[in-house]
Amino acid sequence: TYYRRIDADGAPLPEASSKPWIPFSGWILDALIPIDAIIATSTVLVRRELLERVGGFDESLRYCHDYDLWFRLARTSQALALPDRLTAIRAHENSHQADRRAAHEAWVRVYQKLARQLGGASRRRCYRQVAEHIAWLANERRRAGAYATSVTMALRSIAYDTATAAGWTAVVKALACWVGWRRNPLSAGQ
Repeated sequence: TYYRRIDADGAPLPEASSKPWIPFSGWILDALIPIDAIIATSTVLVRRELLERVGGFDESLRYCHDYDLWFRLARTSQALALPDRLTAIRAHENSHQADRRAAHEAWVRVYQKLARQLGGASRRRCYRQVAEHIAWLANERRRAGAYATSVTMALRSIAYDTATAAGWTAVVKALACWVGWRRNPLSAGQ
């Protein structure tokens, strides 16, 4: 179902995403891969047998364990989304992923795992997501001054999807910083 966000006192909060919520039903994996199908864990009901068949949550994942499960469920069964706001989700300061780097690393792992199970266009969509998250990580390393690592990661992003603008942008920025640093290590990043 859809949901509404509330604060600690139960007052309504504005939408968290600029992306509109669409009630995708049926075989939704293709909508899940680019996160067009937005699913909040507290809005989901799953038959126990189905949950057991796909293995439940992957407890080795600190982040993205919910979408990892949604991906496995969506490969196994159709979904029914109700457009009504039947759930209130309380937002608090611990609601969001505090460690963005670890979250992006987890997304890479989840999409790589899913890609191994898929073929064709669905696999390419997974690799596009991997490329986007690796590009984010490359930019994060560049901002931290790890220019050589940033270049390597940005090139890895492009290896997953040569059409991802984020990957090419990360390569250009990383190379520019790395070349600047190699020429003058004391002034790079200023």
